[in-house]
Amino acid sequence: MSRLASVRHLLESEDAEAIIFSSLADIRWLTGFSGSHALLIVTRDAGTLITDGRYELQARNESTETSVRIASGDPFEFVLAEEIVPTEGTLLFQGDHLTASKFEYLRSSCEAEIRLLDGVLQRARARKSETEIDLIRRAQRISESVLDEILGILRPGIRELEVAAEIIARHLKKGAAKMAFEPIVATGPNSAMPHARPGNRVLEVGDVVLLDFGCVWEGYACDMTRTVVVGTEPDGFSSVYTVVLDAQQRALDAARAGIRADELDGIARKAITEAGFGDRFPHGLGHGVGLEVHEWPRVSSRSTDRLPAGAVITVEPGVYIQDSFGVRIEDLIVLEPGGYANLTSAPRNLITL
Repeated sequence: MSRLASVRHLLESEDAEAIIFSSLADIRWLTGFSGSHALLIVTRDAGTLITDGRYELQARNESTETSVRIASGDPFEFVLAEEIVPTEGTLLFQGDHLTASKFEYLRSSCEAEIRLLDGVLQRARARKSETEIDLIRRAQRISESVLDEILGILRPGIRELEVAAEIIARHLKKGAAKMAFEPIVATGPNSAMPHARPGNRVLEVGDVVLLDFGCVWEGYACDMTRTVVVGTEPDGFSSVYTVVLDAQQRALDAARAGIRADELDGIARKAITEAGFGDRFPHGLGHGVGLEVHEWPRVSSRSTDRLPAGAVITVEPGVYIQDSFGVRIEDLIVLEPGGYANLTSAPRNLITL
């Protein structure tokens, strides 16, 4: 069954005439179109991709299962003016990808009933095909080769921003389309901030360096984190590193399709709590990765979702000691019925440079 055909089953179950997709990631997953401006309308018997003149040729080449219409102005206004969607019955929109002002416009301008849905494709997109897994693996291999090179340039006197610039440049030179997110390069006490932004701090002897980055290959992202030390490690660092590594390994040992997200998170969190650092692990254990670097499922204590087979998720426990250092170790895995496959091959042992 094609992905568009599966959407038509949704229309039947919702007793709706059409669904309008505004999430670019969902549109790419359904049609292959990789442009930055589009709507996708799926009715009971047709699919129509709306974009602008910049992408006309690209859309016709990439989106072979749909017709393509070119809008010169606002695509929502174009869809209603051209009557591309039925004027009666129920129309479905992506509530989690629609602004309040756009919703008000649709409700006041459209005669059909407007119904909002959230997370329309999140479960379908989470179950990665072998092709998708291979693309994520390819992105991961690029990032791992960059990591090897970056470890070779970490030295006292280099600034965080310089390291971040090298990370970006080396990814692009190796063929990555772009970074999956702004790289995190956090040195010394900055590493105690889970999402520190690289700045002008100069790397010093004895600094912890937390590196978190990933790239995109043919639309699919990867994500990894490693924490290293330059010179003599600070007091307590190796014991904290051991705690984080143990927590990650316990979670990996339990990871499998069907496990609840909060259960998997809880396994790592329990190990960190038992070691006395429970209040120093302020984020969830992980998240889904695919066309977006953060997508469903969310692996945290606040999610009771069961994790499906084929989902690619991160496993990234961390401990952060304010004004001192932080440790995070992140691997990318594919969930399988009896366990998992690790897409990350970079070593997890403590590295001192």
